[in-house]
Amino acid sequence: MHDYAHLLVNEMPTDIEQRDRRRQAIVDLVRRSRIASQEELRAKLAARGFEATQPSVSRDLRDLGVGKAA
Repeated sequence: MHDYAHLLVNEMPTDIEQRDRRRQAIVDLVRRSRIASQEELRAKLAARGFEATQPSVSRDLRDLGVGKAA
C-alpha cells in the first residue's frame, strides 16, 4: 500500500498563498466593478471560490489600501 497523502499536502495552498490569491481577486474585482459593500465583495469572492469572513475581507481591504469612495 502506498502513502499518497504527502502529494496532497504539497499541492494544497498554504494560508498565505490562499490569502494572496484572495487579495489578488479583490484587486481585480474592485478595478472591474463598483462594489457597494463588503458583503457584496464577499459574495463576488465566493463566486470565484474564495470563502472569506467579513473580518478577513475588512483586513484585506485595509492592508491593500482600499478605502470607501466618497
